[in-house]
Amino acid sequence: MKKITFIRHAKSSWADLGCPDHQRNLSPRGMNDLITMGELLKKRNVFFDRAICSDAVRTRLTWEGLQAQGFGTRIPVSYTSELYHASQNQLLSCIRHLHPKDSHVALIGHNPGFENLVNFFGLSVDKFPTLAIATFQASTSNWSDFGRQPLQLALFTYPKKEEGL
Repeated sequence: MKKITFIRHAKSSWADLGCPDHQRNLSPRGMNDLITMGELLKKRNVFFDRAICSDAVRTRLTWEGLQAQGFGTRIPVSYTSELYHASQNQLLSCIRHLHPKDSHVALIGHNPGFENLVNFFGLSVDKFPTLAIATFQASTSNWSDFGRQPLQLALFTYPKKEEGL
């Protein structure tokens, strides 16, 4: 079985309108949401074999913020520009080329690519909000087959949904 988890970056700050998009920090709300979602992942005993994160500042801070809640502190992570503004097809290609030994991988990145791909996988949402987390699993042993057969949605949540519980 293979699992992929999409984690959209936490709410970013628009306080400095002159700041390049790639360099934007997180907003205070985004920082607070990391506590909620990090604790949720820890409580559910979610474990990744690897994390692949966009190299944008807001995605790096998102991953580091989740780790600060005691979640994912020993998970290997790589930062790549390939996830910054990646399209649905680019993301799918990334997934299908993951290391065969990894069973559960987290991708930390951006919309619209994430939103498009989770809908392609069957989530059917109008919006994939900031710090949304969606996990899909497939009964396959090869990443190259991921998405070619029916997928099961194992988890879909986001900060405002968790606040309502």
